[in-house]
Amino acid sequence: MENKPVEPIEEKAPKILLEILTYGKEENKSAMKRMNEELQKQMDTRKAKNRVRILYYIDKGELSVEEKKAWLIDKAVCKYFVFAPEDYNVSEDYVKSLLDKIKKTEDSIQAMKNAGLTIKRN
Repeated sequence: MENKPVEPIEEKAPKILLEILTYGKEENKSAMKRMNEELQKQMDTRKAKNRVRILYYIDKGELSVEEKKAWLIDKAVCKYFVFAPEDYNVSEDYVKSLLDKIKKTEDSIQAMKNAGLTIKRN
């Protein structure tokens, strides 16, 4: 009997429903820290736990906003994402509001499918 190497089992990372992609410059770290603290507080709820992630890109201004956004999109592992730049003012129900909007959108899409509606792609 020949010994064959065992193939490694690849575990899938948990699917993140929503990623908040934020970017900025090192000189504005204090504003990002405030935003992060508010977002972390909101993410520590039953509804958001393991469904929402924050992904950052902070530099000294080497990359343009478009390059930062492209990098963030490339690294995101989510179904939905939203950009929140360093100067973005996060409301106290920001995460809950986004999750509610996603739920309504997905419910609407399912209702359309149940009704037999199909989107034609060109």
